[in-house]
Amino acid sequence: MSDTSYKATGTVTDIRNEQVITDKFTKQEFVMTTPGDYPQHLIFEASNKRIETMDGLCVGDKIEVTFNLQGRCWEKAPGDVKVFITLSVWKIKVLKAEWEV
Repeated sequence: MSDTSYKATGTVTDIRNEQVITDKFTKQEFVMTTPGDYPQHLIFEASNKRIETMDGLCVGDKIEVTFNLQGRCWEKAPGDVKVFITLSVWKIKVLKAEWEV
């Protein structure tokens, strides 16, 4: 995994339920919408111990999220390769809580 991290700011628009995938892997996702003329709807994933970074997060919060890109390939059939990218959360900073808006 790359040690390069990225930052993005926006408003939390959805928080998904925690999902237990295996006995060693649990994840939780949230959706953030970026500001500007062309808002983007981005889904972020926190896994295992990083799920704690979402504690207290609410829909409507304005946040800055620090994340890594994680990409992987899946070959369904020879020559049919799909590429998946995950925005993997490392840190969330609440800039303005929903109740402060």
